[in-house]
Amino acid sequence: MSRDADATVDELGVLWCAKVPQIAVTTDRVRRRLRRESLFIMVALCIGIPACIAGLALGVRTAWIGWATGTWNFFTRGVAIAAIAGVLAAALRMLWSMRVDRASEPLPVMIDVAIARGQRALTVIRYAYVSAIIAVALGLVGSVLRMRFSNAPRISPILDVAIVAAACIGLYLYSRAVMRNLTKLRHIRKSLTVEGDDP
Repeated sequence: MSRDADATVDELGVLWCAKVPQIAVTTDRVRRRLRRESLFIMVALCIGIPACIAGLALGVRTAWIGWATGTWNFFTRGVAIAAIAGVLAAALRMLWSMRVDRASEPLPVMIDVAIARGQRALTVIRYAYVSAIIAVALGLVGSVLRMRFSNAPRISPILDVAIVAAACIGLYLYSRAVMRNLTKLRHIRKSLTVEGDDP
């Protein structure tokens, strides 16, 4: 074997030794991440589905009581609870399709699953924003109706708005973290595709 050939083999050997551990580390990290996400999704579904059913039932009952008695702030509250439960049901439907554990797949497939889950997470966050808007809007309407037809609420609606605003800030920060992670995953996936296309 010529010196040039030996150099080529050595270079390929060094390159191979440098890439294999990196791929192994990446595979392990993605696998552990997918397993954590699968556990989180199952916990969210186990808690969210009963909460969604209870919320719909409570919302319908509260709205009916408000309608039957002419207590319009109760009616508004019931509509808000039922609407938020409906949004929760839509978010749970997004999670339901991603509940399967795919941590035993090859690295490219696992990265594709992680990217899909990240995109679904951003959609769920948007649903949470919609719930926040519903809570604030109908909460303020209910407070106005209560002050108009009854007495003023004991707790200022400003406190409710502040709590929802704080939750939205937390959701925004989480969405930024999700987007940063998606950028990294897409970069890794693109690198794997380029390497796979090399002769």
